[in-house]
Amino acid sequence: MAPTARAPESLTKFSKRERKSIVLLSLAFIVFSALLHVILGSLGTGIKLPQPPPLIQTPEPFTISFDPPSPSPRPEPTPTPAPSRHEPQRPSTARPNPHASAPPVRVTPPSAAPGGGRDPGLGPRVAPSIGPGDGDGTTPAPTEQPQPVFAPCRMIHKVVPDYPEELRNEGIQGTASVIVTIAPDGSVLAVRIGQSSGNAVLDSSALAAARASAYACPQAQGRPEADLYQVIYTFLVD
Repeated sequence: MAPTARAPESLTKFSKRERKSIVLLSLAFIVFSALLHVILGSLGTGIKLPQPPPLIQTPEPFTISFDPPSPSPRPEPTPTPAPSRHEPQRPSTARPNPHASAPPVRVTPPSAAPGGGRDPGLGPRVAPSIGPGDGDGTTPAPTEQPQPVFAPCRMIHKVVPDYPEELRNEGIQGTASVIVTIAPDGSVLAVRIGQSSGNAVLDSSALAAARASAYACPQAQGRPEADLYQVIYTFLVD
């Protein structure tokens, strides 16, 4: 007689209903585990990893250089015409540079030469006088303007005139002669242009510098008196 198969002892301890419940629970766990894997797999495919920010390329700095404008050529100085044969020659004077600290040059022009001093045909024609000959004609004889006489004053404080940069860049030069009227107390009463530099801006600068300077004149009979003084300013491009 063949031996009969026996169920495992662990299963024989449960009843038929209990074994059925264990099988159903196992199947439910398997199904739940499968559903959980499916859900996690679908979520995993939908998750996007954060993308790195795009790289921003910084442009390289560059420098634009401009060539400086070429300096304008300096105009050649206009030669001074030679004086007439009969005109009184003015003494040559040194032109002080406004940037230098040397005192101004004082010039005392000579008195006018007597008689006619011009070539024939160059001077103005004077109409003859009409009258009985007593000398009272209708046309007065031309009178010569007296030349100013400059006192031997001295400048105790010199103010350098302003030389505008735009005029220097354009090569504008000139020499201005300023006549200063000095009061007995040494103050400046008036200034005027004796000889223009040819430029109104330079003339104004020379007048302002002459007015702002300080002077001292010698005393006459124990007390000072008002005198004239000449200052020469030369504006020269270095």
